[in-house]
Amino acid sequence: MGTEVEIMITTERNPKTDIQAAFDIFSSFEEEFSRFSETSSLSLLNKERTRKVSDRFIAIVQQTKKNHADTQWYFNPLINVAQKWYSKSFDTWDFTKTEWTSDTDIEKLLVTENTITLGKNQQLDLWWIVKWVAVDEASEYLKKQWYQNFIVNAGGDIFTAGKASEDMPRIIWIDNPFDQSKVIATLRLKDKAIATSGRYKRHWKIWENQYHHIINPWDNTNKTEIISISVIHPQCTTADSYATACFNMGIKENLDFLEKNGMEWLVVSSTGEISTTPWMKNHILTIL
Repeated sequence: MGTEVEIMITTERNPKTDIQAAFDIFSSFEEEFSRFSETSSLSLLNKERTRKVSDRFIAIVQQTKKNHADTQWYFNPLINVAQKWYSKSFDTWDFTKTEWTSDTDIEKLLVTENTITLGKNQQLDLWWIVKWVAVDEASEYLKKQWYQNFIVNAGGDIFTAGKASEDMPRIIWIDNPFDQSKVIATLRLKDKAIATSGRYKRHWKIWENQYHHIINPWDNTNKTEIISISVIHPQCTTADSYATACFNMGIKENLDFLEKNGMEWLVVSSTGEISTTPWMKNHILTIL
């Protein structure tokens, strides 16, 4: 899914088999949802336009529709970053002009029993979503194996359970978006997920125009008022969908939305102003 996955368990047991089983969860998502594989169910659906898919595929699409409604349409799995000239991979720095015009009307994305049908000029992209779901599923698997202290990290989308050791809480750091060799905050986190969305890593320049990978579904533009937003929630799926959606809102709309929905957050504006919640302040160890 274009990201690195890290799983750590703090235990006196030998968890090799269980760690492999947790990684296998990610592998199964990769096989079904990778946009980089021509044989994945997602790629075949985008090519064929209508296709029978698994129950898991249906459930994830239904979840994205719910997230779309819950976030005032700011979360949309039909957004296509190719519109910003991105074509293949950030690893190869392949940015070429594409003529794809995406229809982001989610009502045209039809789900009938076990079949999904895309509307004209629609491409479904679920890699960012299934990454979050995989974090939650791997975490639930480890809990069922009676592990109390572990961390599952998929490219910065993190669920952490318990402590790092008997005497040490789990410490999570948030990158400084202005200097990635430093951190902007460290905080104690237990039995919660944290997800960060930002425009300071995946960005590029074509001629004199600056682009990044988070596109506003309302107008297909790149917002620049926020540079980084971290959201905490018991589930990674909810934390990251809200972080991604809120990135496209203005600062005031963003903070009002997060507060209304009972989220914990740390928002960094493009001018360097930091906004956060009382709960976060009580758990932050250091802040820039």
